[in-house]
Amino acid sequence: MVALFVFTSMFCVGLDLTVGQIIEPLRDRPVLARSLGANIVLVPLLALTLTLFPPLDEPTRIGLLLYACCAGSEAAPEFVQIAKGNAAFAVALLGILLAVTVGDVPLAVDQISQDAHVDQGKLALKLLVIVALPLGLGLLIKAKRDAGAPPRSPACLPHPSLGGAKGAANLTLHADITHHHSTNKAPVSTGCTGDRS
Repeated sequence: MVALFVFTSMFCVGLDLTVGQIIEPLRDRPVLARSLGANIVLVPLLALTLTLFPPLDEPTRIGLLLYACCAGSEAAPEFVQIAKGNAAFAVALLGILLAVTVGDVPLAVDQISQDAHVDQGKLALKLLVIVALPLGLGLLIKAKRDAGAPPRSPACLPHPSLGGAKGAANLTLHADITHHHSTNKAPVSTGCTGDRS
């Protein structure tokens, strides 16, 4: 359900933007640097601090740290658009953050827990299918219509039951970590159904 919401949200955002509009905000280096710093550096540091004061049990500690390492809210551009914000910048930032997430989450998991691993290929594939593909389709349709995209249908708007749910807005990993006494690593299942930005 959440994956479908993200897919349709990214498609609708693509219908309202052009490639040029998405690239343009990246030229604002100070804003881009602050946004990346907040997501990639400050959030993980805050999560690390929270695991120390007071000390948390191991499963909670691992989940919180993984949550913090997963930068990028795949549904954020749609919410930014609804709020009349800069959706183009939100899309551009999302693309960078998701690329960072695919690259650093497997490394972070190895450091956080020796009993777990992330399938980087599956993570990248899921993000491509529910984020990049619908966005690209929307941009393509927009580019082929000189008059712009047609009025958005109600199907393109967030479902009321999801609009207020924090979990529908963000990307994280579901850390289904099972500790084994053997030397084999237990898999960490990944999916776009969580809470993080």
